Amino acid sequence: MTNNHHALPAVFPSDWRHPDWRQSFYGKPISDAAAIEFFARYFDSAELRQTQWEFPRPETMAVWAHRVAENPRFRLNPLLHRVFTHERSLDPALVEQFCVGLRPLRSAGRLGCLVMQFPWVFKFTEENKRSFLALRRAFGEFPLVAEFRHASWQFPEAQGVLIDYKVGYVNVDLPHHIRAAVPSAELTSPIAYFRLHGHQRELWHKEWEHRETRFVEDEYEYSTLQLTEWQSRIERVSPYADECYVSFTNDADAASAMNALALRSLIGDQRCDAPEALLAAHGYALEGYSARRPTQRALLPMTAMRRLAASA
Repeated sequence: MTNNHHALPAVFPSDWRHPDWRQSFYGKPISDAAAIEFFARYFDSAELRQTQWEFPRPETMAVWAHRVAENPRFRLNPLLHRVFTHERSLDPALVEQFCVGLRPLRSAGRLGCLVMQFPWVFKFTEENKRSFLALRRAFGEFPLVAEFRHASWQFPEAQGVLIDYKVGYVNVDLPHHIRAAVPSAELTSPIAYFRLHGHQRELWHKEWEHRETRFVEDEYEYSTLQLTEWQSRIERVSPYADECYVSFTNDADAASAMNALALRSLIGDQRCDAPEALLAAHGYALEGYSARRPTQRALLPMTAMRRLAASA
């Protein structure tokens, strides 16, 4: 693997499309296309979590690639559709449809990697190993990382499979559960990847029961102590990776954006600007950050300010 001591990890909220972010991040109603352009001013990557539920459309991918043109570092990391990871279909027509949808991103140099997110019940067995390798072959045109939520994929034999087939292991932070993957700092390919999901176990119970449903935003905020623990893990592997991605999925009220900026500061990123709406919502946790444009905040009610002005 290539030693890359100069490039800092890309630390980011997992996605930019959340209804409550109109107040807590963007500060106004905004379209998805305009939102990604705004988002790319502050972050260098995002995941496409919607592709786990909907096949990507090539024309949409081309638009998004164009919208982030002002940030040359920006990369999108789509999630593989659950028809492949959960339902285990490898219908050639579906595989090709999914790949066609992503190729505009790859052609534009905006595809970071394809994230294969497996359910907790996907344990490291011989049958599941064969299923995983079939997916590796089917989507081998893209750089691949895999998120396994069962601890058996942390065994040396399982890690060896990932190394042999050059698939990145996603180091995860999950709600505590028996035989759930534990926090780690593994590097099995040139791509280092971390996903921090928070610890709200009640939002994951259907995952544990193998009745996983659509994502529910996790109302969870990481503490500074927790972030420093992850900082240590990230710094352990990032110097030896060609690329390093760190994704927060606790998106409710833009907590993921706040945690991403706080962690980015810890790992030495000198950028210190943040959206005005995010600072208004989470400024207590973003010491040293400021809005790009000067802002005037009224600390007194407007009527009181007028009285002070009149008496001056």
